[in-house]
Amino acid sequence: MLPKKLRTPIRLFPKNTKSIFSDSNLVIKTHPNNLTYNRLGVLISKQTLKNAAHRNKLKRKIINLFKNSLLAPNNKTGKDLLIILKAPIIKFTDARLKDAFEKYEQFI
Repeated sequence: MLPKKLRTPIRLFPKNTKSIFSDSNLVIKTHPNNLTYNRLGVLISKQTLKNAAHRNKLKRKIINLFKNSLLAPNNKTGKDLLIILKAPIIKFTDARLKDAFEKYEQFI
């Protein structure tokens, strides 16, 4: 689980922030946070995945993939990251999800 300090408050994330990456699987948005550490937020809508337990499980997988690289103590860029998941990503296996997120990390 991600510590509360490292979670982006999704409701407070600026609505007019431009996305730095977008494809059929997800949208990644960033915003400077004036802190010395990065914060991460993952958003998946109820229309994309109906069952709350499945949504939370997918969020935990995504957070664990990003936790090691973006939230490392040596990465002190001070950004809020918001990852918005889309419907095709729910069919990914764990291995395919890991490969896809290694590609997405290059854009951040």
